[in-house]
Amino acid sequence: MPVIRLPVVAAVSILGVGLPIADSAAGDEGKTRSVPVVSLERVSANDSFGSATSLLGIALMGFIADWLTLEFDLPATEVVLPEVTLVPVSHLIAMRHGPKTPSPVTAHADVAAVYHDPTRTIFLPVGWTGRTPGELSLLVHEMVHHLQNIDGMTYACPEAREELAYSAQERWLMLSGTNLATEFGVDPMTLLVRTKCFY
Repeated sequence: MPVIRLPVVAAVSILGVGLPIADSAAGDEGKTRSVPVVSLERVSANDSFGSATSLLGIALMGFIADWLTLEFDLPATEVVLPEVTLVPVSHLIAMRHGPKTPSPVTAHADVAAVYHDPTRTIFLPVGWTGRTPGELSLLVHEMVHHLQNIDGMTYACPEAREELAYSAQERWLMLSGTNLATEFGVDPMTLLVRTKCFY
């Protein structure tokens, strides 16, 4: 099936995201551009995401992937979309930290979502709805990791891989007038620790 193409603002409106998208390449704020939003051939088989297998869920993930390829140096999105699964926060913490889990307060603040490379799966917390800029930004962050994985990108350390994901998440949040510090308490020092190799 062909890729459905809509102007960015129209696509965002249909998806219910409500973000003011500017054409940064042209420098004209509010200008629309034609963006590949969804290919009906790119379908997640996992029903646990609820709307992920619906046209809207596919369109949302496709839109985010396409936005990332336009805004950042990431591969073209003619790829299979990731699986998306909702799990308890305790599972996210265990996936991120393994058996040496830090204190619950520290761990919870550090883990909001996880991408698992081998299964190409995004794990989001139970209760995630994608109805706020903050929640959607989690999907944006993890979609960066999916595209990095699909393209076989390598990094000096796991933290270095996070730099692009946090940059994309921050840019997405800024479209709604918010940021990582406001939504997640990620200040510049925390961001530095999470995105640099210290060895």
